[in-house]
Amino acid sequence: MLAQTAPAPTTASSSSESSAEEDTIILDPFTVTTEQEGYQAVDTLGGGRIRTRLVDTPSSLSVITKKLMADLGVTNAQNLLIYTNNTEVAGLGGNFSGTTSRGQGSTGEGALLSAPQNQTRARGIGALDNTRNYFLTDIPGDGYNISRVDISRGPNSFLFGFGSPSGIANVQTNEAIFKDEGSIEARYGSFGSTRESLDYNKVLIPSVAAIRLDLVNDDARYMQEPAYNHSKRAYGAVRIDPKLFDSDSTHTKITASFEHGDVKSNNP
Repeated sequence: MLAQTAPAPTTASSSSESSAEEDTIILDPFTVTTEQEGYQAVDTLGGGRIRTRLVDTPSSLSVITKKLMADLGVTNAQNLLIYTNNTEVAGLGGNFSGTTSRGQGSTGEGALLSAPQNQTRARGIGALDNTRNYFLTDIPGDGYNISRVDISRGPNSFLFGFGSPSGIANVQTNEAIFKDEGSIEARYGSFGSTRESLDYNKVLIPSVAAIRLDLVNDDARYMQEPAYNHSKRAYGAVRIDPKLFDSDSTHTKITASFEHGDVKSNNP
């Protein structure tokens, strides 16, 4: 049989090697990959406070990437948790009623208006803790500034100093990165619902300073008139890596973020 002769190995030039090193983004032990292209994530902070490969994490843990959320049309925890493993959402739009075993209590609709992020359940036990970058929060998450969601089911959530025995639903917000990129999204839904969002990242000083801006205008409409839920939110993040303090063994990274939101509603 005839076969092709293997080509001789080539050696990359020093200029191409230096270029590859400049393009490589090195993450610190407390940062996970948030710019995945597909559904699969490779690392997490949910297993032991520092970045660990998911394959090496002995926990009941699911990571939902931004790509998967976009393809499902998911914009909040209530829409997401009806899809994920061993998690449920209370109320008429969820997958369990929220009533007690003896039929007492409400269906969760009243509580959903004031604290929608708390009307959830994992492993059939109770509400998941709602965290934002692993800090306990009462801010409902919105997909416009979310890079990934880590759902840690079970008592391993106590690794972070608190935690419901049912688990944690952690939202990772967008970080400023050293890459110029942006996206605009517009949606039109039932009964005249509209949603517009913007995500833009700008490098101010290469490998030193970057900013990120996220905006959303979400106007949800319903069959019952004049019911509506109009949400306007703005989020900004900044990252500075000052080279002044860097050495062979240390690296300084300063990050900050801010969000402002306004919600007006007349719910059905």
